[in-house]
Amino acid sequence: MKKSIVLIIAIFVISIANAQWLQTNGPSGGAIKSIQVSGSNTFAGTYGGGVFLSTNNGLSWTSINSGLTNVFVNTLAISGTNIYAGTDGGGVFLSTNNGASWTAVNNGLTNMSINALTVNGTYIFAGTTNSGVFVSNNNGASWAASNTGLTKLVIWSMATNGTNIYAGTGSSGGVFVSSNNGASWTAISNGLTNKYIICFGFSGSNMFVGTMSGIFLSTNNGTSWSDVSGGLLSNWVFSIATRDSTVYVGTNGGGVAMTTNNGTSWTAINNGLTNYGYNMIYALAISNTGILAGCIETGGNNGGGIFRTNDNGANWAAVNNGISNTDVYSIAFKGTDIYAGIVSPCKTGGVFKTTDYGANWNEISNGYVVTNVLSVTTNALAVCDTNIFAATNAGDIFRSSNNGASWTIVDNGLNKTVTSDAYALAVNGTDVFAGTNKGVYYTNNAGTNWINADSALSSTVIPSLAVNGNKLYAGTTKGKVMKFTKSGTDWFITDSSVVIANTNIMSIVVSGTTVFAATFGSGIYKSVDDGVNWTAINTGLADTDFVNLIAVGTRLFAGSYGGGVYVSNDNGANWINVSTGLTNNYILSFATDGTNLYTGTQGGGTWKRPLSELTGIKENTVNATINVYPNPVKENLTVETNSNTEQRLEILNLIGQTIYTIYINKKATINTSAFAKGVYILKLSSDKETVVRKFIKE
Repeated sequence: MKKSIVLIIAIFVISIANAQWLQTNGPSGGAIKSIQVSGSNTFAGTYGGGVFLSTNNGLSWTSINSGLTNVFVNTLAISGTNIYAGTDGGGVFLSTNNGASWTAVNNGLTNMSINALTVNGTYIFAGTTNSGVFVSNNNGASWAASNTGLTKLVIWSMATNGTNIYAGTGSSGGVFVSSNNGASWTAISNGLTNKYIICFGFSGSNMFVGTMSGIFLSTNNGTSWSDVSGGLLSNWVFSIATRDSTVYVGTNGGGVAMTTNNGTSWTAINNGLTNYGYNMIYALAISNTGILAGCIETGGNNGGGIFRTNDNGANWAAVNNGISNTDVYSIAFKGTDIYAGIVSPCKTGGVFKTTDYGANWNEISNGYVVTNVLSVTTNALAVCDTNIFAATNAGDIFRSSNNGASWTIVDNGLNKTVTSDAYALAVNGTDVFAGTNKGVYYTNNAGTNWINADSALSSTVIPSLAVNGNKLYAGTTKGKVMKFTKSGTDWFITDSSVVIANTNIMSIVVSGTTVFAATFGSGIYKSVDDGVNWTAINTGLADTDFVNLIAVGTRLFAGSYGGGVYVSNDNGANWINVSTGLTNNYILSFATDGTNLYTGTQGGGTWKRPLSELTGIKENTVNATINVYPNPVKENLTVETNSNTEQRLEILNLIGQTIYTIYINKKATINTSAFAKGVYILKLSSDKETVVRKFIKE
């Protein structure tokens, strides 16, 4: 008898019977490293979130990361029906089906840090960090080093114009050109006063390069260069795009500028390009209807996502619906509402809210402005009665008494300086605790005043807190867990434990009478005698860097930095990895509503999974192979599977309604011409497993 499987779907939030994590639809935004347009398809490469696809000029985006085992994408290139993604540490990936699936193509590559890709006919070139250029003439099936004539091997940028291939180097190496598909290279840097080459652009017979100190123009294929930076708000140029005789540049801190006279004069076009002063415009692309700009936080790997203009830069608007490439450092529930604290690319914002379990997220930033940092990180969130508290990397603690509609700084009594940082929050009744880089503070009047729990800790960094009744546990960066107890309305330090491990105590949780501590570098420890003695509990853990712990009933969950999520059903004696479906395994935060476990990741937004699936029984990965093409589809959709048994195939819309059902064996073709445009879920079920795929109807 076939198993009965209930599937409830919100937008990109799917609970399925084959037990895997599924990404929510936010918080939106992220670090955009590359944008490429091919016909009606627009692809965005992000740092930590993989690749996203839009079929409607950026109005909405879909994650397309199946097979993309490294989601830190530095660069994209398109050649016909082939899409190449160059990653930071994972080499090059190839998709032949508009990103529906990816395959690593790294044979012959000796350096997997790919900074730039460019295509010339059947040749593809990859620029690496420290190993120069590699070339493939067989779609990446094999690569060979191509460095003859290159005097610098740090390749920051590459471009193709006509039959010439250009390589821009770091380490002050300047520009190199090859007219023989990489067989040899020649330096062409005469007149360049800055030789750190970030990007290229071409307009007719003119060639532009963006550097760390301006934009330069060559009218003779690079034989000589002249500085044409006059009038730019910032001379640090990260991206160039051209349309006819108009040249657009994206800068660090100066937004976007345009010229119609080859750089003789520039006009800033930043209306609506919010917070451009804190962002690098890392990518520019000309789309069918306008211009797209991809942002990254200055000096970091976070960003403000993608902006679009349809009127040549007169007005910009954010187009990030579906791009979940944010660093989610904190999650909290207030009733059924979920709040997520992220890294914002500027001084404002940093908290998002969803009222539909992650289907839609909205930024709630009214009054949320920090004082002494350029980019705000919301390290912790906590709910106390009707108030929500948020702790930031500026040392500011915010309070909202109206569900995030507005925020107020409540820092009276905190020892704040320009180097202040608030890392952790905990709540016990009406008491709210804050772990800072200057010790532990608490308030019993909703933040009106804060009290230093022990002045002797004024130089102690506290990245983690946990409270259990009248006991407060504080983890330090020196490997200790200190204990405070309550007397009357005040809290006092009563114990300073032995050093657990010479590393940061990143998270503490109390389950029953046992205290658990997660460390960054030495795994997980527990104490059964209130912190007097500690024992390592790492059986089954393949990782040592842990950032977060959460106890749910008798189960204990641990989030590792790079290894995903682990669960233990026996008080930490044994651990099982339960990360199936996660494409981003850098776990920063946890929260639960009793039904689902939510996790915030570094660069992958927020994910969720039913607690009923997280049993601690060793997971088996799905054995079935399923190919769905073409994707996006206009008419006939082909579904192929390697299964030799009959399987039930269902197509569902995004509100969970089954709109099409057949049984298939090996292969089926479905006419989708009657389907409305949009995203659909394809579910293939057998007695043993269920496989889910997304496809787009154009």
